[in-house]
Amino acid sequence: MPKGLLVLLLLFSFNAAHSQVLEPGYLEVKTTAEDDSIDGDTFVIKWTGTIEAPITKDIETAILKFSAHKKNAILDISSPGGSVTEGAHLIEILRQFKKNHKLSSIVQRGGMCASMCVPIFLQGDHRVAARASTWMFHGARKWYTTIPDDQETDKNLIYFREAGVSEAWLQSILPYMRQPGEYWQTGGELFDSKSGLFDKALENHRQLEAKTLPINPGFGPR
Repeated sequence: MPKGLLVLLLLFSFNAAHSQVLEPGYLEVKTTAEDDSIDGDTFVIKWTGTIEAPITKDIETAILKFSAHKKNAILDISSPGGSVTEGAHLIEILRQFKKNHKLSSIVQRGGMCASMCVPIFLQGDHRVAARASTWMFHGARKWYTTIPDDQETDKNLIYFREAGVSEAWLQSILPYMRQPGEYWQTGGELFDSKSGLFDKALENHRQLEAKTLPINPGFGPR
């Protein structure tokens, strides 16, 4: 086998072994005008996907647009993680917003909050997550290695401690963050272990209103 091809195959195998395919993210902003279940003083910032540029710019634009006449914001996030630098910039924007406003954060049923998503989620003054959500933690590391940088990991843990996350829980997962790998848990496991990542859990059963569409039973395939 040619040497160049062998190197490419090894690189592909290395990346596939310790990283996910990160889909581009997209932003959706809603107020009571789009969804009457949203309080009139609140706007919802829904981010789905990778934490990469232009997430900071897009969310900052939304905040500037609505913060003048809305008191509260809800960050509805589902993300596999992404850029530490972009995430840190977003955290700073959220902290500036929180000086005069209230911020809540939520991870919905079926949602994910992994890697850099977690410190962003922790910026919420009030935090909610579904038992049926998925979470992943790992030590801080460069894209080209699976080996964590303990010093950078300790810096990132400041976000957890500032948010009031349980020190006992942090110490329980720290050994996993000191070695190559990923530590996965469900929202239910995190809530039951009193991790302190969020203060309310959405239960697995989602109650829906009992209703039937007003259709003609005689209409349809025969």
